[in-house]
Amino acid sequence: MRSRLVLSAALAVMLAGCAGTPDSRYYTLSAAPPQGGNVTAGNGYRLAAVHLPSLYDRPELVFRNGPNSVDFAEFDRWAEPLERMAGRILAEDMALRYPQAPIGPARLQVTIDDFMADRSGVVFLSGTWQLSGSGDQQSHSGRFSLSQPVSGLDGDKVAGAMSVLLGRLADDLGRI
Repeated sequence: MRSRLVLSAALAVMLAGCAGTPDSRYYTLSAAPPQGGNVTAGNGYRLAAVHLPSLYDRPELVFRNGPNSVDFAEFDRWAEPLERMAGRILAEDMALRYPQAPIGPARLQVTIDDFMADRSGVVFLSGTWQLSGSGDQQSHSGRFSLSQPVSGLDGDKVAGAMSVLLGRLADDLGRI
């Protein structure tokens, strides 16, 4: 009888702890319209891959606290893996900007080094791109570094600013 009472009390304490846990919120990225509304024919390459460090490719949104410190927003989560979602949205952004682009043999690979908000209210997107297999068979590469202020650090606003940055990257990639 006593063990049943102890078990019931332990179960009640565990359930009470779970009852106070906030619900998770889920966020997505979305395609952004071209800046200035200009749509061109494009350069005829295809987006082959987008790579993201595992630090960012996790369920929780990541915030930079300082030069060597990050924080994971436990209840603000991505609705799908960020690397896959960022690649899909960047491809959609490029298709919005360059719908008439012929698909040639050139392949574009994007490696993202930094893609998060910091606690001061700025979202960063930086990394490198490499274009290979173009008509002249030479590889071209470059770096990008973009930032976007965000008013407030709730997940919806951060995801919106991150979406804008992917759109700006698509704008820039059309010029290579």
